Amino acid sequence: MVTKSQKISENHGSPAIKNFSTDGQIVDVNDAVITAVIFTLDDNYYAFNGGDVSGIWPFTKINFVPGCPGFILGIVNIRGDLESVISLHVLLDMEKPDISNKTRIVIAEKDQGRSGILVDSVQDVIDIPESSFNTSLYTHEKKFIVGEAFYRDKYVAIIDLGKLFSQIKVQTWTQP
Repeated sequence: MVTKSQKISENHGSPAIKNFSTDGQIVDVNDAVITAVIFTLDDNYYAFNGGDVSGIWPFTKINFVPGCPGFILGIVNIRGDLESVISLHVLLDMEKPDISNKTRIVIAEKDQGRSGILVDSVQDVIDIPESSFNTSLYTHEKKFIVGEAFYRDKYVAIIDLGKLFSQIKVQTWTQP
């Protein structure tokens, strides 16, 4: 019988503690973990580093701002702070989202960039071992998708918010 946690000898004879995850993989409990905010866009799963997320809010009215690029939907008032709202649907060339009671605005900040990001739903906030992240198996023209992981037997594309905000700055500054 395999227990949830068991000792496994390393080459040097000192014990190392390993855990068996629910999917049968052995996970080193000493492995660094990353908190991931897992969300959906058009039934596809994506994740942000949880350390870059300062809040998750229910959808609220977005006020249009004339002259903004198409991927900036407008601004919202979150506890007295005005936040721009970005549409990943536009940046990833997806259909316009249907707003539902599951729609959320994720407030994120990284490398001098800060914005709300519209997502279809937030599925979970979990700790994922760093060793579980893989470089992306598919190539994507969007340089902010940097890897993938699995969540409930589904691929989760990992989005680097620093690279996303950098790409947005370049697109915003180069538009006529």
